[in-house]
Amino acid sequence: MKNSVSKLALTSVFTAVSVILCFVASLFSTISLAICALTGIVTLLMLMNTGYKYTFLHYIAVSVLVLLLCPNKECAIYYIFLFGIYPIYKLYIERVKNRIVLWTLKILAANLLYALVWILTIRIMGLSENPLVIETVITFILYNITFVVFDICLSRIMFFYILKRFKNNRLR
Repeated sequence: MKNSVSKLALTSVFTAVSVILCFVASLFSTISLAICALTGIVTLLMLMNTGYKYTFLHYIAVSVLVLLLCPNKECAIYYIFLFGIYPIYKLYIERVKNRIVLWTLKILAANLLYALVWILTIRIMGLSENPLVIETVITFILYNITFVVFDICLSRIMFFYILKRFKNNRLR
């Protein structure tokens, strides 16, 4: 019982941090994506501390709260369809041992999620004209490069977190 109460308390704290980050991101348009990416790190830490059950609770709570509270709905869309869900998918898919299959699944999922974000953002912002093909291609290329860096950063954070946790448990 005590363990589930502490996990629920941790869920509340991580949820508050994610909502605050999304709210701040919606205020600063120039660095909004970078701040939204930090919510992915919060979700990853949440998952590593509490497991899938509480992380899904966290994800749903943050998704609802950012839709209600954030003035810029683009940040909410980025959280819901990209930065909030990808760390959960990443930790699940990391079980695949073949690196080619693993990276294919990661990049495929990332591009599908980004295409969904792209379409929703254009619809919500009410842009009636279609973007140029070259702009779309360049954006997706840059997104894929950024995604690989983001994924590697998440992997490094996982590695150092596990290493630190193992080291602390070993000393006791």
